[in-house]
Amino acid sequence: MKIGNKISLSFLITTIILATVAILVVYTVVRNILNDAIHEHLINTAQSRAHHIETFLGGHQRAIELLGTEIIFKELLSTSKGTPGYNQKLNGINRRIKDLLKVHQEFFKVILLDKKGIVITSTDEASIGSDQSADNVYLKGKETSFISDLHASKTYGISCIDITAPVLLNGEFI
Repeated sequence: MKIGNKISLSFLITTIILATVAILVVYTVVRNILNDAIHEHLINTAQSRAHHIETFLGGHQRAIELLGTEIIFKELLSTSKGTPGYNQKLNGINRRIKDLLKVHQEFFKVILLDKKGIVITSTDEASIGSDQSADNVYLKGKETSFISDLHASKTYGISCIDITAPVLLNGEFI
């Protein structure tokens, strides 16, 4: 083989080796940049979704807090069960709850408890009269509005979140 061919072949082999190394380096750098960009995008998406969920739940929490300030609830909770007009007030509450469910179709159960944690009225009629004073939702909801963690509903068998708010009369929990 002539020396010119040997030199050309060595340049060709050197070029192929250098090109292969350069391609591998560029591929690794680009892959790392793309992985970082994808990771950042996923973090931003997760943060955006978390903010959306916080806003969504906060809006529902405010709706429940506002509901607890309505005079009709205060009147019923400050009236003893046997007093005249109690059933009329209870019927008014039930109508108000039905109206609430029309506006907030994502609500599937609304419960009104008395000061002792006994269910006065509910969209789930089977729970009326039951004692929920040991439930975490009642215990935390006595103090301030509260949003529970996601959990499976025992009654409906679906995932749900409880939102509670106390009804206060002259600053006292009723």
